[in-house]
Amino acid sequence: MRDFINKRDFFIILGLLILGAFSLGFILYNSKAVYSADIYYDTNLAATIDLSHDRIFELSEILPNSPYMKFEVKGGGIRVLESSCPDKICINMGVLSHSSEMIVCLPNRVYVRVSE
Repeated sequence: MRDFINKRDFFIILGLLILGAFSLGFILYNSKAVYSADIYYDTNLAATIDLSHDRIFELSEILPNSPYMKFEVKGGGIRVLESSCPDKICINMGVLSHSSEMIVCLPNRVYVRVSE
């Protein structure tokens, strides 16, 4: 009864679990889900941007009379390149590429949310 699972069986099971975890991680990491970014200004949806096409654009191209913000869409993600806000925290938030991630610029009253 004590040798129900010997060392060899334990390492085989452990190896299979590790292999399964890496396989699942690889599949999830390389999934080609199509994401979009919703850009809000003053809590109103201003635009929905497709993240599958690389480009650089300014918020004023979408909304006339809006604060200056320049965005870059590249490699399935979006980030703020330039902003007229004083603290530039939105620029330092980096690239968004996964669902439910957000960039918030409070001085400009703009936020960006990635969705599927």
